[in-house]
Amino acid sequence: MRDWLAAAADARPEGIALLAAGRSWTFAELQADASALAARLRAAGVRAGDRIAVLLPNGVDYVRLIHALARLGAVLVPLNLRLTPAELRWPLTRTGAGLLLHNDETAAAAQSLADLARPLALDALAAYPADPDDWCERPLDLEAAQAIIFTSGTSGAPKGAVLTFGNHFYGAMASAYRIGVLPHDRWLAPLPLYHVGGLAVVLRSCLYTTTVVLPPTHDAAAISRALDAQAVTLVSLV
Repeated sequence: MRDWLAAAADARPEGIALLAAGRSWTFAELQADASALAARLRAAGVRAGDRIAVLLPNGVDYVRLIHALARLGAVLVPLNLRLTPAELRWPLTRTGAGLLLHNDETAAAAQSLADLARPLALDALAAYPADPDDWCERPLDLEAAQAIIFTSGTSGAPKGAVLTFGNHFYGAMASAYRIGVLPHDRWLAPLPLYHVGGLAVVLRSCLYTTTVVLPPTHDAAAISRALDAQAVTLVSLV
C-alpha cells in the first residue's frame, strides 16, 4: 500500500492537513516536513524495525514524527507524559527501544533514562545531513507494526499492545462507515498522541485527506475555543 501521507499530498496537496500552534500545514507541506525528518532520523542511525521511544507533548513535532517513523519502517513507542521516570523504565525495558526522542520540556526525564535508551533531542537532529528526496515515499505493509502502546496497568503491570498499520487502516474504514466522512471535515484531537485515541486521528485523517486540529492545551476552555474558532466537525473525547 502507498505511504498514506504521500498519497494524501498527491490527492490534495493544498488541502489543510493540520491546524496547530496558530498556523496551518497543507498536505504538501507536511509531506515535505516528514520527508526531511525521516532523512535526518536515518542519518542519526534509525533503521526499519527499530523501536523508537518518544517522550513529547502534543504538537506539530509529534505529528511529523509519527509520519517520519512510519516512512522509515521504525516502530513508534509513545511514552505517557504523566508517568514518573521510574515508571517509564518499564516500557523502555519491555520494548528494548534504543533511542529516546525528547524536547526541552522532557529532557530531564529522558536523561535520567540514558542507561536504557540513548536520549536525543529533536532539535539536535538539525545537525545531521539529510536528503529529503530520498524519503518522499515508502510503501506501507499493513501487517507491520506501527506502534507499541502500553495499557494503563490498572490490573497489573502495563502491557505493550502492538498496533499494525492494518489495525489503523481498518479502524479508519470502520469509523468512516459508521460516522461518515466529508471532504472538509476537521477532527479536533485533544487526547494525547501517546494514546491510541490521539494517534488514530492523525493517521486516519491522512487516509481521509481531512484536517487534524490540535488544541494548544487539554483544558475545557481551550477545547471550547477550538470548537468555536476552527470549524471543527468531529472530536474525540473520553
